[in-house]
Amino acid sequence: MPILPMLCYFTTYNTLGCKIQGGNYEEHLITLKSREEHLITLKSREEHLITLKSREEHLITLKSREEHLITLKSREEHLITLKSREEHLITLKSREEHLITLKSKEEHLITLKSREE
Repeated sequence: MPILPMLCYFTTYNTLGCKIQGGNYEEHLITLKSREEHLITLKSREEHLITLKSREEHLITLKSREEHLITLKSREEHLITLKSREEHLITLKSREEHLITLKSKEEHLITLKSREE
């Protein structure tokens, strides 16, 4: 599947909004609270691949009913797949510990340690 072109714009100092050009695709607002480099690829309406290459704090809000594939590259690679129609709020708080809150029918708290033990 080819990668669709995107229109990206800054809405505030630390907020980057990206909209896929062509077709009736939903708008995704991605807030990055970091000055590090980020690579964000939106492949289609159904699949979103977001790769964060930073150790800083990130706040990612995905407003879509489709499946999200999120790969976090820290000291250890994490693969997170969200298969819910609810809104997901994912907050990464430090270099060593990731706090992930999934808001669906129940609230889940998942902690991923970025260092191998």
